[in-house]
Amino acid sequence: MSTRGSFGFINNNKEYLFSNYSDSYPGGLGYDILKICVDISTNDEWNICKNDTSILYEKLQRISRRHDLIVDNDYIKDSLFCEHAYIINLDTLSFEYYVGFQLKPQLYNRFGYEKKNDYYPCRLAAIFDLKKINSFDNAMKIENNINTVWRSNEDDESMITYCRKFKLIELQKKSC
Repeated sequence: MSTRGSFGFINNNKEYLFSNYSDSYPGGLGYDILKICVDISTNDEWNICKNDTSILYEKLQRISRRHDLIVDNDYIKDSLFCEHAYIINLDTLSFEYYVGFQLKPQLYNRFGYEKKNDYYPCRLAAIFDLKKINSFDNAMKIENNINTVWRSNEDDESMITYCRKFKLIELQKKSC
Protein backbone atom coordinates (compact mmCIF):
# COMPACT_ATOMS: atom_id res chain seq x y z
CA MET A 1 0.00 0.00 0.00
CA SER A 2 1.31 3.44 -0.93
CA THR A 3 1.77 6.30 1.51
CA ARG A 4 0.14 9.31 -0.12
CA GLY A 5 0.83 12.93 0.65
CA SER A 6 1.20 16.49 -0.47
CA PHE A 7 4.17 18.84 -0.70
CA GLY A 8 4.95 22.27 -1.98
CA PHE A 9 5.34 25.86 -0.94
CA ILE A 10 3.50 29.02 -0.03
CA ASN A 11 4.56 32.38 -1.41
CA ASN A 12 2.71 35.71 -1.10
CA ASN A 13 -0.07 33.85 0.75
CA LYS A 14 -0.70 31.60 -2.27
CA GLU A 15 -0.35 27.82 -2.07
CA TYR A 16 1.48 25.75 -4.67
CA LEU A 17 0.88 22.19 -3.49
CA PHE A 18 1.45 18.96 -5.37
CA SER A 19 0.11 15.48 -4.68
CA ASN A 20 2.39 12.50 -4.20
CA TYR A 21 1.19 8.90 -4.31
CA SER A 22 4.02 6.88 -2.80
CA ASP A 23 6.69 7.11 -0.09
CA SER A 24 5.22 10.25 1.50
CA TYR A 25 6.18 9.17 5.03
CA PRO A 26 8.64 11.39 6.98
CA GLY A 27 11.71 9.29 6.14
CA GLY A 28 10.83 9.35 2.43
CA LEU A 29 9.32 12.47 0.89
CA GLY A 30 9.69 14.38 4.17
CA TYR A 31 13.43 13.82 4.30
CA ASP A 32 13.82 14.64 0.58
CA ILE A 33 12.21 18.03 1.19
CA LEU A 34 14.34 18.60 4.28
CA LYS A 35 17.44 18.00 2.10
CA ILE A 36 16.22 20.75 -0.23
CA CYS A 37 15.84 23.03 2.80
CA VAL A 38 19.42 22.24 3.88
CA ASP A 39 20.70 23.04 0.39
CA ILE A 40 18.87 26.38 0.22
CA SER A 41 19.77 27.37 3.81
CA THR A 42 23.43 26.46 3.34
CA ASN A 43 23.59 28.80 0.35
CA ASP A 44 21.33 31.37 2.08
CA GLU A 45 18.98 31.46 -0.92
CA TRP A 46 15.58 31.88 0.80
CA ASN A 47 15.16 35.48 -0.35
CA ILE A 48 16.13 34.47 -3.87
CA CYS A 49 13.48 31.71 -3.79
CA LYS A 50 10.86 34.19 -2.56
CA ASN A 51 11.53 36.40 -5.58
CA ASP A 52 11.94 33.55 -8.07
CA THR A 53 9.88 30.50 -7.09
CA SER A 54 10.98 28.65 -10.23
CA ILE A 55 14.20 27.75 -8.36
CA LEU A 56 12.23 26.00 -5.61
CA TYR A 57 9.81 24.47 -8.12
CA GLU A 58 12.77 22.99 -10.02
CA LYS A 59 14.22 21.46 -6.85
CA LEU A 60 10.84 19.97 -5.91
CA GLN A 61 10.46 18.62 -9.45
CA ARG A 62 13.69 16.63 -9.02
CA ILE A 63 12.39 14.75 -5.97
CA SER A 64 8.90 14.22 -7.37
CA ARG A 65 7.95 10.72 -8.41
CA ARG A 66 5.91 12.27 -11.25
CA HIS A 67 7.13 13.66 -14.56
CA ASP A 68 5.36 16.97 -14.12
CA LEU A 69 4.18 18.87 -11.08
CA ILE A 70 0.58 19.98 -11.37
CA VAL A 71 -0.81 22.24 -8.67
CA ASP A 72 -3.35 20.32 -6.55
CA ASN A 73 -4.20 22.53 -3.57
CA ASP A 74 -7.29 20.46 -2.69
CA TYR A 75 -5.54 17.13 -2.00
CA ILE A 76 -4.45 18.25 1.49
CA LYS A 77 -8.10 18.94 2.32
CA ASP A 78 -8.95 15.23 2.17
CA SER A 79 -6.98 13.69 5.00
CA LEU A 80 -8.35 10.22 4.32
CA PHE A 81 -6.10 10.09 1.28
CA CYS A 82 -3.45 12.70 2.13
CA GLU A 83 -1.54 11.08 4.99
CA HIS A 84 1.36 13.57 5.27
CA ALA A 85 2.05 17.04 3.90
CA TYR A 86 5.24 19.09 3.86
CA ILE A 87 5.07 22.78 3.05
CA ILE A 88 7.86 25.32 2.72
CA ASN A 89 6.24 28.59 3.75
CA LEU A 90 8.29 31.37 2.14
CA ASP A 91 6.08 34.05 3.75
CA THR A 92 6.99 33.01 7.29
CA LEU A 93 10.25 31.21 6.40
CA SER A 94 9.01 28.05 8.07
CA PHE A 95 8.75 24.35 7.29
CA GLU A 96 5.28 23.04 8.10
CA TYR A 97 4.34 19.42 8.71
CA TYR A 98 0.72 18.29 8.36
CA VAL A 99 -0.73 14.91 9.28
CA GLY A 100 -3.77 13.12 7.82
CA PHE A 101 -6.66 10.97 9.08
CA GLN A 102 -8.34 13.87 10.90
CA LEU A 103 -11.74 13.07 12.39
CA LYS A 104 -12.20 16.51 13.92
CA PRO A 105 -11.45 20.00 12.60
CA GLN A 106 -8.39 21.98 13.67
CA LEU A 107 -8.93 25.52 14.84
CA TYR A 108 -7.13 28.09 12.63
CA ASN A 109 -6.41 25.54 9.88
CA ARG A 110 -5.50 27.44 6.72
CA PHE A 111 -7.06 24.65 4.65
CA GLY A 112 -10.49 24.98 6.26
CA TYR A 113 -12.95 22.97 8.29
CA GLU A 114 -14.97 21.22 5.60
CA LYS A 115 -15.39 17.45 5.70
CA LYS A 116 -14.47 15.38 2.67
CA ASN A 117 -15.01 11.60 2.76
CA ASP A 118 -15.88 11.98 6.48
CA TYR A 119 -12.43 13.46 7.20
CA TYR A 120 -11.31 17.03 7.80
CA PRO A 121 -8.27 18.66 6.16
CA CYS A 122 -4.81 17.57 7.30
CA ARG A 123 -3.82 19.00 10.67
CA LEU A 124 -0.83 21.27 11.07
CA ALA A 125 1.23 19.36 13.64
CA ALA A 126 4.67 21.03 13.64
CA ILE A 127 6.43 24.16 12.41
CA PHE A 128 10.19 24.62 12.05
CA ASP A 129 12.35 27.64 11.24
CA LEU A 130 13.72 27.19 7.70
CA LYS A 131 16.96 29.01 8.48
CA LYS A 132 17.72 26.45 11.21
CA ILE A 133 17.48 23.58 8.74
CA ASN A 134 21.04 24.27 7.65
CA SER A 135 22.74 20.91 8.15
CA PHE A 136 21.95 17.24 7.65
CA ASP A 137 22.21 16.76 11.43
CA ASN A 138 19.44 19.34 11.94
CA ALA A 139 17.40 17.76 9.14
CA MET A 140 17.69 14.36 10.84
CA LYS A 141 16.58 15.87 14.18
CA ILE A 142 13.56 17.43 12.50
CA GLU A 143 12.71 14.18 10.71
CA ASN A 144 12.87 12.38 14.08
CA ASN A 145 10.68 15.07 15.62
CA ILE A 146 8.15 14.69 12.80
CA ASN A 147 8.14 10.90 13.26
CA THR A 148 7.45 11.37 16.97
CA VAL A 149 4.61 13.82 16.29
CA TRP A 150 3.13 11.50 13.67
CA ARG A 151 3.30 8.34 15.78
CA SER A 152 2.08 10.00 19.01
CA ASN A 153 -0.72 11.88 17.21
CA GLU A 154 0.09 14.94 19.34
CA ASP A 155 1.13 18.36 18.15
CA ASP A 156 4.69 19.57 18.47
CA GLU A 157 5.51 22.28 21.04
CA SER A 158 5.81 24.77 18.16
CA MET A 159 2.02 24.60 17.79
CA ILE A 160 1.51 26.29 21.17
CA THR A 161 3.21 29.44 19.86
CA TYR A 162 1.38 29.17 16.54
CA CYS A 163 -2.08 28.99 18.16
CA ARG A 164 -1.20 31.68 20.70
CA LYS A 165 -0.52 34.07 17.79
CA PHE A 166 -4.09 33.62 16.47
CA LYS A 167 -5.61 34.03 19.92
CA LEU A 168 -3.76 37.34 20.32
CA ILE A 169 -5.04 38.51 16.93
CA GLU A 170 -8.61 37.64 17.98
CA LEU A 171 -8.20 39.50 21.28
CA GLN A 172 -6.88 42.56 19.44
CA LYS A 173 -9.88 42.52 17.09
CA LYS A 174 -12.31 42.31 20.03
CA SER A 175 -10.65 45.21 21.84
CA CYS A 176 -10.92 47.53 18.80
